[in-house]
Amino acid sequence: MNLRHLWLLSTAALLAACGSGQASRDVQFDQSSAQALLVMGVDVRSDYKRPSFLVRMFDPETGQPMKPQKTIHPRDDILTAGQKFSAYFTGQDARPGGHSYFVFELSAGHWFLEQVNGMYNDGFTSYSSTVQFSRGTPTFEAVPGRVTYLGEYALAGSYGGGLSLMQLPADVERARTELNSFSQVSSEMTFVEPKVRSYECVKTRILWGEKKCARSEMVIDISQ
Repeated sequence: MNLRHLWLLSTAALLAACGSGQASRDVQFDQSSAQALLVMGVDVRSDYKRPSFLVRMFDPETGQPMKPQKTIHPRDDILTAGQKFSAYFTGQDARPGGHSYFVFELSAGHWFLEQVNGMYNDGFTSYSSTVQFSRGTPTFEAVPGRVTYLGEYALAGSYGGGLSLMQLPADVERARTELNSFSQVSSEMTFVEPKVRSYECVKTRILWGEKKCARSEMVIDISQ
């Protein structure tokens, strides 16, 4: 095997490993499915065009965060292999931003949005931002076999600054139109507005990076 073949195989493996975390367009999903399907609209108004959302399960009885988590990126099935490769290393992609849907599967349980990440690196200049919304973040329940629409959000922010997330009015019909592009999903979609809850945050620095809330110290305020 020559070096070119080795590089191509390595690149293919890397791209396969860094998927969007979203459900495929041909995912088979109905009321008997073991997973839940979530739909969230995001209007990307930030300089960071390829943000990632990290959601984590929590215990609804104690508020304690649990180990299961998932990171979701903007859908990449409309990008070429070269654009995906560039997006992975630069934090950007060929799209100008704007509105898109995040459609993803989760295990049954209660979840919260733990953090949003953005990064940019052109080989000369790099920026990154990680925001944890400890003063108020969406929490929601994932129910097996159910498609749940979580509403609409706008993500804003600039290089060198933080990211902010704002809830927008829900648009159920627009979300339903997006879901119709998933031809193998037969469950009806329901809109359940997430509860906004705060959580305790004791920040600690991770190596040389930004200070982040220590998961061992987090407790979701379940009284809200």
